[in-house]
Amino acid sequence: LLGTRFKVSYVGGLLVVVVGLTVFSRGLATGLMPLAEGVGRQLPQKVAVMWVLVVIFALGVLCTLAEPSLSALQLAGENVNARDAPILKIVLSNAYKATRNSKPENWVGTLAMMVGVGVGVASVFGTVRLITGSGIKPFVTATFVPAMMLTAVSVFFYGAPPAMLGRSTGLAWDC
Repeated sequence: LLGTRFKVSYVGGLLVVVVGLTVFSRGLATGLMPLAEGVGRQLPQKVAVMWVLVVIFALGVLCTLAEPSLSALQLAGENVNARDAPILKIVLSNAYKATRNSKPENWVGTLAMMVGVGVGVASVFGTVRLITGSGIKPFVTATFVPAMMLTAVSVFFYGAPPAMLGRSTGLAWDC
């Protein structure tokens, strides 16, 4: 069914992936993780809590922007049919044109930044919750209720013009 050349290439590629991931995970375990643990232990002792929260927020944003799944989302956006899901096409396309003569707009970077800010805020909330020893319910309520209200406003007031708003709402909740 498959040629010998393909089998050798396939097995060779898998071996390279296994070796690469092994070296990568060992590098994380021996180099990066001890450094991160040391910074995590010493930073709160040397600077004010506000600066620790700023660093946590920045790490949340930067880690999200470095996440390869956002690039995969952009690739998936190129396959979205504008007639079936117009808002998804606008948000996920890297060169959306409102009209033929308008210049292309790239909303993917904006989407990535919005997701990153959300992750940064969630990281700060989680850290504040750990610092204060609070329960999780007030923090979930503080984030969930405004998101539910925004979803309700979007669906009830803006649900008619693009008929496929439900699909976009799913994307918003996924991000």
